[in-house]
Amino acid sequence: MDASSGISPGKALIAACSGCHHASNALHLPSLINLSSDVMREKLMAYKYDQITGTLMNRIAKGYTDEEIALIALTYSMQHATSLQNNSSNLNR
Repeated sequence: MDASSGISPGKALIAACSGCHHASNALHLPSLINLSSDVMREKLMAYKYDQITGTLMNRIAKGYTDEEIALIALTYSMQHATSLQNNSSNLNR
């Protein structure tokens, strides 16, 4: 966790994703909500190494180290799992 901001490095990295890949996605970009950590990491690595063509994601992915991509995938999937757990808990009240 970054002591000055109180935000974990993973959460700081995934904050950029929500600019385009958010719940009310008017741009009709792929949702990240149901992707597992492994699938997200594989897709980001494929963009980074030009195994998937794209207009923007290739350039974005190249800006991250392989370790940062793994952290993005893990943090996003953990955040989604926590969100699902919280929603389930709220339904049981």
